Amino acid sequence: MGDGGGTTARLRLSEAVPLATALAAHAAERAGVRILFLKGPIAEQQGLRPLHRSVDVDILVEPGGAEPLVGQLRDWGWHDRPGYRPLPLFGGHSATLIHDSWPCDYDVHYYWPGFAAAIPTVFEALWARRVQLPIAQRAVFAPSRPDALLVLVLHALRDAGTTRSTRDYPHLLEAARRFDVDELLALRSAAAELGATVTAAPFLADLGVDEAPSGDAREVAIWHMRGRPSSGTMAWFLELRQTPAFRRPAVLLQAVFPSPRTMRVLHPETGPGLLGLTAMWWRRIRTGFVSLPSAWAAMRSYRSNAARENERSSTTDVSV
Repeated sequence: MGDGGGTTARLRLSEAVPLATALAAHAAERAGVRILFLKGPIAEQQGLRPLHRSVDVDILVEPGGAEPLVGQLRDWGWHDRPGYRPLPLFGGHSATLIHDSWPCDYDVHYYWPGFAAAIPTVFEALWARRVQLPIAQRAVFAPSRPDALLVLVLHALRDAGTTRSTRDYPHLLEAARRFDVDELLALRSAAAELGATVTAAPFLADLGVDEAPSGDAREVAIWHMRGRPSSGTMAWFLELRQTPAFRRPAVLLQAVFPSPRTMRVLHPETGPGLLGLTAMWWRRIRTGFVSLPSAWAAMRSYRSNAARENERSSTTDVSV
């Protein structure tokens, strides 16, 4: 397979994504790490989405495996995308790697938002049911069709209201309606086991699948907060809460006045030049102030839910 650089500069995107998938599988073998490929051409092969122009390769890596996998890819010339570091509410769940000679990216996921069971539990369950699929003349591992459908559903629901989600959701529902009885039972079981009965509730309801709510209360609370208009402000509250006091002024300054590069990563709709940046800064400040009351209420709710979950866990530990 060689390395990740060399003569790939003239690759078209349609060629690069399958080849990068095979390259990542090779890197995982070299690093001794288990990975699963999500979305993209994998989902197309599984009949879960129509042909789609993928621009990246999504990888779910086993707990503790991200560092060796990313390290191996770095040895081959892949590096971090310049710009914004995700806040805990919106991320911290993946690392994006780019290469100067490749037109596609890697998104290396430590966990998949919306699966509210324990991270090791989720990966081991997905791995136990994994399937092998051919891509770029290499066999790679992916979640089973019911598990892969849940991955796509959670991704669509997380970005509900966007053009992409509005386009993808009906296809996912139609794909699920083509499942046979065994696959539908597996989908229902997976939603319960992986803690997705709450986060995927709209989809399960549309499909006519009933399942008791399950999942970690804190993850479910964060999931619901992501969809609120005040979620951006809420994310900064969380960031400040876990930042040492002496660094909080710098974090607050970054929240209010991100760098021009960061601003354009966060808000691609920013207009050209200094005028465009200034207009977006003022818009960001106004939005932040308007959302302060609801964000503070959401923060208090989150802390209350977290405290109840900790109390419940402590009680369970003692009783055991």
